[in-house]
Amino acid sequence: MGVVYAVEFSPAAMAFVAAWFKGQGVFSLNLFDSQWAENFAFITAAGFFTRTDGRYQMTIPKGLNMNSVGRALLQLAATGDRDFPSYPERLLTTMTKEEAHHCVRNLRRLTWNGRIAHRNALLAESGRSPVTADGCSSRLDR
Repeated sequence: MGVVYAVEFSPAAMAFVAAWFKGQGVFSLNLFDSQWAENFAFITAAGFFTRTDGRYQMTIPKGLNMNSVGRALLQLAATGDRDFPSYPERLLTTMTKEEAHHCVRNLRRLTWNGRIAHRNALLAESGRSPVTADGCSSRLDR
């Protein structure tokens, strides 16, 4: 059995940046109701987002190459079964919709400098390089 993915970073990257702008530097993503769920899981596995403190920070991937992209695709494909090609939520830390709204509200309450300092501290703990965005991944409880 084989799964073929057309790897296109640009549309997903643009969607996440647009959500970041619209959300004033923070956004949430419903993994059960988004065309970008697989892309988010894939680009997170490739290193473009790093989990910190129960949410994801946009980051610069370390060592992005064909092997790391291949591993990210294989991780996503390995979540699938005969009913669905993938279950991106299996690769990600998730929260309920209410938790995501609370996370977004809390981040928006911080000043921009406070948010950057908080993000940089969390990323330093994880050993990753910051970009300029916060992201919260959410799911709806079934």
